[in-house]
Amino acid sequence: MKITKFFAFAAMAASALSFGACSDDDDDNDNNDTPKPEVKVESVTLSATTLSVEAGKTAVLTATLNPSGATGSVTWTTSDAAVATVDNGTVTGVKEGTATITASVGDVKGECRVTVGKTGADTPDVPELTGSDYYVFQLDETTYDANTSKIKLDLRVDDSSKFLYIWEGTYTGGTSTGKNFFGLAEGWVSVVVGNAGWSGLGLCYGKTNDDNGPEAKIDLSALYDVYVNADQYTFHIAMKSTDNASHCIIFYGKDSEVKYALGGEFVDNGVTIPSVGDFERDGEWHEIEIPASKLVEDGLIYPEAWSVTGQNIIAFLSGGKAGTTLDYDAMYFYKK
Repeated sequence: MKITKFFAFAAMAASALSFGACSDDDDDNDNNDTPKPEVKVESVTLSATTLSVEAGKTAVLTATLNPSGATGSVTWTTSDAAVATVDNGTVTGVKEGTATITASVGDVKGECRVTVGKTGADTPDVPELTGSDYYVFQLDETTYDANTSKIKLDLRVDDSSKFLYIWEGTYTGGTSTGKNFFGLAEGWVSVVVGNAGWSGLGLCYGKTNDDNGPEAKIDLSALYDVYVNADQYTFHIAMKSTDNASHCIIFYGKDSEVKYALGGEFVDNGVTIPSVGDFERDGEWHEIEIPASKLVEDGLIYPEAWSVTGQNIIAFLSGGKAGTTLDYDAMYFYKK
């Protein structure tokens, strides 16, 4: 917010200086009654982007209109009044859950993710990622916002140019109830195998949600650091399950791909893929990690200059047994 204001001020100062240099010093007919032009609101910044509050308790958010001097009427709304309400910036927790509080001036918005805990219960601490240089594929909003200084590249699904694409309806949406890997009441990816006899989904980057519209281009050149410094990086994924199914994860690079099984060997079209990690099927979250050096040794290539249009970067297969559930969270490359 301070940076935005600084550059807005600097721009106005430069404009004023230019105007003074071009004006006539002999003109004494200044019109002090000329109204100042209205400053249009370009962004709305809230005093917090994440907030924790107990049910029945309140917390206050303030909205700052940018650039400096912008004016407008702020409208406050909540995404779920059953979880949290808002009145002129005062947020009231109603019941356990999460809601998004929005401050709007016309079409310009600022948002805050609110986590409501039980009355009298300790609200969870915001998780601190202990490593560095994170390249994030899946991470909840609260954890992401609390660790932005450690994140090098945000590759989370945004339904704009980065999609979780399910092939031919082979999965259906699962139920992400309970806490996520970091113990927060925020969702993760949960899908269930359908009746097609096979299954597959991918994190597809560089496309739009309109098949007839222009395709977006996503720059993935930053992943080159993972490739050239593979001995320093680790791939992390958290999984949970109550069945004994195994899954296959596929990493795609520039004209390259590598496959590994998660949770035991996986057979894909008659080919057995060895497992790189198993986990207890107790319904709790467990971590699986793969050294980035192994991916590179097995043939994965992230080039120095790389932009993609409609390409899968990570994909999953879960076999053809209907009802098999794939739950994953906290998926990223990072330095330990």
